Amino acid sequence: MVQAVVRALVIAVLGALAGGSCVVLAFSLHPAVTFDMSRALPRDIASGFYPPERPGELTFAWTSRRADVKLAGLNRATEWRCAVRLRGGRGPELPLPRVAVAADGLSVAERTVTNTFEDVPFTVVPRPAPGLSLSITSVPTFVPGPSDTRELGVMVDGLECRPEGRLVLPPRGPLQNAVLASAAFGAALGIVCTTLGGAAAVTLVVSAGQAFLLSIGAAPYGAYARTLLQFAVSIATLMVLTVKVLEPGVGEQGRRAARFIVIFSAAVLYLKILGLLHPSKLLADALFHAHRLEWVLAGRYFFTQPMPSGVSFPYAIGLYVFAAPWASLTSDHVTLLRVVVCVSDALAGAMLYLAIVKIWKDRLAAALAVVLYNVVPLTYGLLSDANLTNLFAQSVALVALVVMSGRSLDRAAMQAVALGLLVLVAAAHLSGHTPRRVRAPATHAGLALWSFLMSGAHGAGLMLVPALMPLCTSGASASAAGSLALALAAVGVHAGAMLAVTAALAAAACRGIAHVVRMGPRTRPEFALARRGSG
Repeated sequence: MVQAVVRALVIAVLGALAGGSCVVLAFSLHPAVTFDMSRALPRDIASGFYPPERPGELTFAWTSRRADVKLAGLNRATEWRCAVRLRGGRGPELPLPRVAVAADGLSVAERTVTNTFEDVPFTVVPRPAPGLSLSITSVPTFVPGPSDTRELGVMVDGLECRPEGRLVLPPRGPLQNAVLASAAFGAALGIVCTTLGGAAAVTLVVSAGQAFLLSIGAAPYGAYARTLLQFAVSIATLMVLTVKVLEPGVGEQGRRAARFIVIFSAAVLYLKILGLLHPSKLLADALFHAHRLEWVLAGRYFFTQPMPSGVSFPYAIGLYVFAAPWASLTSDHVTLLRVVVCVSDALAGAMLYLAIVKIWKDRLAAALAVVLYNVVPLTYGLLSDANLTNLFAQSVALVALVVMSGRSLDRAAMQAVALGLLVLVAAAHLSGHTPRRVRAPATHAGLALWSFLMSGAHGAGLMLVPALMPLCTSGASASAAGSLALALAAVGVHAGAMLAVTAALAAAACRGIAHVVRMGPRTRPEFALARRGSG
């Protein structure tokens, strides 16, 4: 216990030093502040900009009469050379705007811009206090028309500021958060790892990764640094708790494997979440999924996704249902869904170790499989494009395979679960609270699926038992040859009986429908209820 505490303190100090040093080094390698308009600027540092537009290869953002950019904590010990790239974007009937750029309330550039993109350079002088406030004011503005009532100033293509000095220290707040995040991760690794070398190596990798992300774009000047610290502390705590829960139930080899899997998965999860939540990361389809989660929270459980060909298909809601209980913890549903998908992916990758050990009895191969699962590029591409439901389904499928490969299934328990799901679906369908789209008349594909389901429930598959049973017993070849005629006869009798009963039921149903039509609409609800109950 004492050794673990000492090791945790040593690695925590090392992590703090590594976290601060890596951030300082990252800022010295690329100290420029660069914003392109391919993505929206964070609201906590920019205002007065409309959402980015992308006509072809060009990206830009319109400003309103005044647009502001606030870089909190920017080091002002040296002079900064800045430039904003913009154009007027006016038609021939409108006057070109005059643009005034101010730094900390003082005018630093002013000119009448043209309809061609041009750089407006300006200089920001040093001062003792950190931070920089820039404003872009355009006069006159214009409104495009009745369908677009925005007050537009100028089209901004980019903003860049470069320091004159070579070494520029990062803002104090993000630097402190990076130090604390690395120290928290280091302390957790010191508790979990049994060697100083391994804990130190992982701490350095994590510190370098977070420093790189923290030094890019708008990350050091907004709320991203605070988010970084929150996730570092949360993931480090869960890492320690997970290892402590798993260790008592396994042997020495199992404990070493568990520590490796948990540490590696936690480190990858932390850096993956930081990359997804970075201000420069495009939302892609994440906002689409956030809206679908809001539909589920509002009680809408069925919706479709249109395809380019015009075909619509039901959209899977498993991710949204799983994330719904956690939605009360945050109003940022984009972040919630991203975190849920990343955590489920990490858990699925870790459980892959159990399946391989169960099948191959090779712990080294199982550990290597977990590493490969976490570093394969395809998953990162899907995550970057925000194919969140696909990744969640992949994780659930992998967990299901691991569970099935690791233990035998209790038939009675599975039947009970299936019965419970059937009761829930039936209750929802008959309650009248089902969305109207669900209660709409079924399509041909839906009728076919329902036919397969009902035939399975009625035991249609049992007709193959006489033919297949001899193949599953001892002496399969001899038994199959000797009972082939009997098996074919059983199949034929079963098929004939099933077809006869189906024909009788179909005839009765047709007569019933004709009777209902003659009797009028009063009996139709009763008939609909009887049809639902009969399947």
